[in-house]
Parts: sequence; structure tokens; C-alpha cells
Amino acid sequence: MNVVFIGLGVGFVFGIILFKAKMLSYDNQVATMQLKNMMLFKYFMSAQLVGSICLTILYVSGYIGINHLVFNAFNSIIGGLIFGVGWGMLGYCPGTCTGAAATGKIDSVFGLIGITLGCILGTKIIPHIAIFTNIFNFGNIGVTNKTSLIISTIILSIVYLIIFRIFEKKKL
Repeated sequence: MNVVFIGLGVGFVFGIILFKAKMLSYDNQVATMQLKNMMLFKYFMSAQLVGSICLTILYVSGYIGINHLVFNAFNSIIGGLIFGVGWGMLGYCPGTCTGAAATGKIDSVFGLIGITLGCILGTKIIPHIAIFTNIFNFGNIGVTNKTSLIISTIILSIVYLIIFRIFEKKKL
């Protein structure tokens, strides 16, 4: 099966979970952007934490390998700006957009079209501007040995749990 369809299927399942947790409502999205309600932020942090722990366990036990891509600051900044503008305009990030599509929200179709066109446009433009953007390459950044990965995962877990506790104390 094509990896794109697997990713799309995972996105739909993720979106249905978001829907059931009431994360797809416009009010929750706006409250998150205004830093008034951190429910969506906590949800994504939880997903990152569970994913990090699971990937660390799989890597340490030898079931998977880790490959790092070259980090390019220019591409990351431009991608982040496009992501932020899209989320601000539409009220959906890619995960919530596919979730909204899976639950029948018509406005999410425009987001899916934008995501698709952006991906196609990016694959066409990036090779032509690579000469310019390659000066912003910082090489392979990441943790490659098992001990460092375990320590990083423990530190991430502690930091996230502290952030969760702060949010709960402030009732965010």
C-alpha cells in the first residue's frame, strides 16, 4: 500500500480522536492560539511524549533504526510561517484539518487543497532554490546513540510533566 494512503488513513483516525475529544471546535482552536485554553496544546504534547517514549523503546530494543535528515533553518522558518498563517486563516493545522474532513466539515476541504498544493509546489520549488537555501544547512542534528536517546527522552518527559503541572495549576 502506498505510504501516502497510510499517512492519510492515520490522519483520519487521529482526526476522529480529535473530534471525539472536542478538539476540532473553532472556539478551542482560537482559545489555544490566544493561550487561554491549553487543551489542544496538552493533547499534542501528550502525543509527542507517548511517541517519543515508544520510539525510544523500539530503537533501544533494536526493532527500528533512526535516520536523520539535514536540518535547514531557512526551510524550517519558511515552513513554520506558512503553517502558522494557514492555521490562523483556516483555524486548522494539518492534523485537525484531516480530522475535520473525516467528520464532514466542508471548510476543511479548502485546507486539504491548500496542504496538497503546498506539498506539490514545495517539491517543485525546493530543488530550484537549493543553491540559496543550502547555506542554511546545519547538518544532521539529532540523537544517534542509545544512551543519549534514553536521557533525552527522560528529560523531555520531565519537562513536559512540569509544563502539564503548570497548566493544571493555572487551570489552562
